[in-house]
Parts: sequence; structure tokens; C-alpha cells
Amino acid sequence: MQVAPISLDKQADFRLPVAVWKRMMDHYYPHSTWLCLDRDVFDRLLRYKATQGLPTWEQALESLLAHETQEAAL
Repeated sequence: MQVAPISLDKQADFRLPVAVWKRMMDHYYPHSTWLCLDRDVFDRLLRYKATQGLPTWEQALESLLAHETQEAAL
């Protein structure tokens, strides 16, 4: 057996079955999901979160959804 450093610009492929990946994500992040956003939208959401002083992404989105719901009721 031999051990040697590997350059950071190298990569290795590994075939991981989707079912295994999903089980792992459910184990480590229960009741969570991933959300892919355009960078401009993310930056706007980040600014909103910061200006409102909201500590979590869930609170930022809940705040926006509550605001939207109030406007829809008018």
C-alpha cells in the first residue's frame, strides 16, 4: 500500500445510485429540500434577509409569503 498527496486540480468519478443519495440526504437533512435559484434572485433574497434582520432562509421566505398573502387578500 502506498499513500501520496493528490493535487487539488484532479478529480475522480464515482457512480452513486440516486436512491442511495436520496436516503443519505433524508438522513442528514430530514424534512428539507434543495432550491436552485438564479444568482441575481439569490442576491435579492440575501439583501431582503439582511435588511429585515432575519436569521434564517425559512424566516425570509415565510416573511415574503406572508406579505404576498396579505396583498392578495386586499
